[in-house]
Amino acid sequence: MKSNCTLILGTRHESGLLYDAEWRELTRSRAGFAYWPTLTRPSPEWCGLTGRVQPHVIQALGERRDIDVYICGLHDMVNELRTQLKAAGLDRKRIVCEKYD
Repeated sequence: MKSNCTLILGTRHESGLLYDAEWRELTRSRAGFAYWPTLTRPSPEWCGLTGRVQPHVIQALGERRDIDVYICGLHDMVNELRTQLKAAGLDRKRIVCEKYD
């Protein structure tokens, strides 16, 4: 089942996953919500997604182009992901960005 909302939260370490327990509870309690925590510097115990968020966002997008994508993060990541989404055929009007550096 495709989710109606997928949150892909990227950070370096597991300790940087803000509201992790709350997002996991939403995944359990709300049909249509998916949470994909992603670490760039995971501990050996980490069993989740790794690397930068960009490929995971493209994976979550799949073949759909009728959805909105909200990107918030560092300037370089936001610009890179925005470029990748447009190259994948997503209308620029469906991409909302917030940069905080």
